[in-house]
Amino acid sequence: MTDQKCGEVRRHLEALLSRFGYGWVVSAVEEQIRFGKTEILVVDAIEEGQISLPSASSPVRATRRARKDKFLRRVDYTPRDHLKLTIDALEYAVVDVGEIGIHLNDFISRRNLYPSEVKFAPEAEGVAPRASTIHSMPSRREHLARLRSLLADLRKEVGEYGS
Repeated sequence: MTDQKCGEVRRHLEALLSRFGYGWVVSAVEEQIRFGKTEILVVDAIEEGQISLPSASSPVRATRRARKDKFLRRVDYTPRDHLKLTIDALEYAVVDVGEIGIHLNDFISRRNLYPSEVKFAPEAEGVAPRASTIHSMPSRREHLARLRSLLADLRKEVGEYGS
């Protein structure tokens, strides 16, 4: 997938997240992108010196590798990296948290508590709690499994981390 296509897909995912009340996920990814990422730059340090050889009439100038120095540097995220971060954030905020809700529902059902709905309150300020009816959980399980599968396919298309 080209960088241009990665950017288009990311913008589409961000629009979907915002439309369904997950704009805070987009904001969190943008904050991470703004800071950039840190890479280690390895530099060969070279020492120069003079060596006196017994057969030479004058000293010979020589260089040799002494050690490798490591430096940290900040680099911008590529469009591919930006898309990968968005996919990871979407999977965590929607799929992983949704599965927590399903497990909570299973726990409540096993205890015969049967409330009519469960409300999930996000940590972000100004975002309304989401209410889920207990009866919607089985279909939600299928939707979350399908979304996880689609995100895995998208990751393969983008090129799994490091490619």
